[in-house]
Amino acid sequence: FRIGLTEMEHLEILAETLYALGAIPIYVSQPPKPCDFYSSAAVSRATHPKKMIMDDIIGESEAIRDYENMVRRLKNEQVAAIISRIILDEKLHLETLKKILEDMNAEAN
Repeated sequence: FRIGLTEMEHLEILAETLYALGAIPIYVSQPPKPCDFYSSAAVSRATHPKKMIMDDIIGESEAIRDYENMVRRLKNEQVAAIISRIILDEKLHLETLKKILEDMNAEAN
């Protein structure tokens, strides 16, 4: 499973895109405003494998929804194309996670 590696690639692609547009992407541990930066507060702290997968499914679903909303609002077609490509990866991640959960449930029965 390359989900984690692909997510890191997304981070790099988005940082490069922001930089190309004139913004300087930064990583901070203490964002100055709650809504202006990504926060790790949304990261699941689950320790049970099934709950971890279920939380990941929710996270991927929310990411897809957020990216789709972003694409609808974007006026820059090149950026919209980049985000649309990331959405395809996120949908693949979602299907992979659903399959893992399905397999976990089958093993439990």
